[in-house]
Amino acid sequence: MSTDKINNVIIADSQFLVVESLKSLIESDGRYVLAGVADTQSDLYKILDSVRSGLLITDFANIDYNGINDLKNIRQEYPQILILILTNSISKTEFSEFSRLGIKNIIYKNADKEEIFSAIKSTLKRRKFYSDEILDLLLDPIRSEERRVGKE
Repeated sequence: MSTDKINNVIIADSQFLVVESLKSLIESDGRYVLAGVADTQSDLYKILDSVRSGLLITDFANIDYNGINDLKNIRQEYPQILILILTNSISKTEFSEFSRLGIKNIIYKNADKEEIFSAIKSTLKRRKFYSDEILDLLLDPIRSEERRVGKE
């Protein structure tokens, strides 16, 4: 397969087990091509220069990004690269920053196989995808307020 198709997947993460698990999932599924793996920003840019389109699965906290603005730069320099954030944790502030940048696909690293593939599929279709835990993070104050109102 050509490395210039939308089904290219790039993994950028420094956690060995996460990378190996994602590689195994991607390589075992005929819908996607593993276009590269990077554990540093420098390596990532080399891959992005050669691939130019596809999906980047990354954890903003486990690679040497200098903040969320580095992902903004990737979006600007490589507009055909779609981004799926796979992370251990995220704050509401970080969520808001990603949303402002147009990154609307975020899941936790404890996602199961089906959720990972659902997130990949949604991202490639340019549809939003958030894990249930992300939605809980966003809805927590609303749910707290609903519980309080319900008890009065």
